[in-house]
Amino acid sequence: MSATCIIGIVLPPVQRDERMTSLAVAIRREIADGLRVVRDNRIVRGITAVEMLWQLVAAALVVGILVFVEETLHLGDDAATVFSLLTATFATGSALGALVARSVEKRIGRTPLMAIGYLAPLMLIPIGLTPPLPILFVCLFILGFTDAWAVIAMQTYLAETVPDGLRGRVYATWIGAVTLAGAAGFGLVGWLTPRLGPPATLALVGALAYVARRGGFGALNKRGPVTVETAVPLGERRSLVIVAVEGRRLLLGLTPASVSMLVELNATAPAEGALPVVVPFEQELNKRT
Repeated sequence: MSATCIIGIVLPPVQRDERMTSLAVAIRREIADGLRVVRDNRIVRGITAVEMLWQLVAAALVVGILVFVEETLHLGDDAATVFSLLTATFATGSALGALVARSVEKRIGRTPLMAIGYLAPLMLIPIGLTPPLPILFVCLFILGFTDAWAVIAMQTYLAETVPDGLRGRVYATWIGAVTLAGAAGFGLVGWLTPRLGPPATLALVGALAYVARRGGFGALNKRGPVTVETAVPLGERRSLVIVAVEGRRLLLGLTPASVSMLVELNATAPAEGALPVVVPFEQELNKRT
């Protein structure tokens, strides 16, 4: 089935970097480029750090919830069935949240969408009070629903911030960091659960994840000297980017070989979803590059 889905896909040509004299050199350079962007880009660094700590929630949903339904709720032979239903409830909330995220973003904007998503970990805190099973289902559904909004908003910021030529390397670095954090998260939750008990562990993890995501939210909205407002990929590693710097808004054309200022825009950002077009994009970009 996977092979059938990719039949007919034509990938763009890859420009070979003459500096890559061997596979080992290429691998080292790719890793170094990804780590450099994560280190130097404030938005990418903040998203990576937040998602690394968020792996505690993923671990809690597996280890903490499983022990909770087995030992705290004393469900006995029904524990496995209830755990499966809780997992399905969380997944259903995530799927529905992802489906409506685009429409909600158009109505309220990306920043409020992400702010609501950052409230998701708080849904683990009521579990510390050992609520009835129906309340647990509601908490996990809301957790999945709102978490999808935060994830989509952060992924969009990540895609807009990283240039096309570095996006694959940055995503690989991000996934590697998150995967390592996930392994550590499972170890930590597994260590805490028998010592604090499942309810207290879940409440603590929810509070920590909320604080971490709120910190990341502040980093994303903190205005630096240069702010990327919008990025529009044009294919073949070309893109248009609107940046704000010292009160000015500039439309830039990015290619693998150069960065060109196409036009200076109005100082006031346009309405949501509107992209000011004052020149034929690709024609002007080709002319200048």
